Amino acid sequence: MSGDCIVGRPCEYPDEVDFRVIVITYDRPKSLEKCLMRLEEVEMIGDSMHVEIWIDRSKKGVVNNETVEVARLFKDKWEDPRSSMGCSLHIREANAGITGQWTDTWRPKVGTKEIGLILEDDVDVAPMAYRWLKAAHRTYDHRNDIQGYTLQMQNINFFGGKMRAMSADQNETVFLYGVLGTWGFSPHPKTWRRFQDWAHDVR
Repeated sequence: MSGDCIVGRPCEYPDEVDFRVIVITYDRPKSLEKCLMRLEEVEMIGDSMHVEIWIDRSKKGVVNNETVEVARLFKDKWEDPRSSMGCSLHIREANAGITGQWTDTWRPKVGTKEIGLILEDDVDVAPMAYRWLKAAHRTYDHRNDIQGYTLQMQNINFFGGKMRAMSADQNETVFLYGVLGTWGFSPHPKTWRRFQDWAHDVR
């Protein structure tokens, strides 16, 4: 990890892979363990995948040791220099908070083809997640009105402060909605960079 990957500064990784999965966690070791187990089942169709586990500290600077142990066990099992899979463990040097964990753990390079996926530790992904995201990015990344893609199903029902059911044709697997889906969010690289810049400016 670059020395620039510190609290308050978006982390840009030196390497580039096909699929970079950001797992953000704090003190839920059992949830983290389940999340990581599901990642082992993702079908990569010959592409490379790197898991970045980001463990936050409390406001008093304390880290949850059980969470660290779960992450270390996964990293030791997953890391193999002979394969296209990798894992890195990042323990925050200070409290980043949920906002910092979301905005500062993946800064896509300009012009990158890398697909990023941000997961909170209580989210499980399906084996076909990468196949779907790869197709969505390939098909829609040329648009400037997309902020990202979510693996969340049709159970989003929050619209501008008003609650109403979300509806889409059941025969369709992709649909555009002006709402944030945080369960398995894959940012559009260009707009995510702009959002990070904006978020840091307004802070």
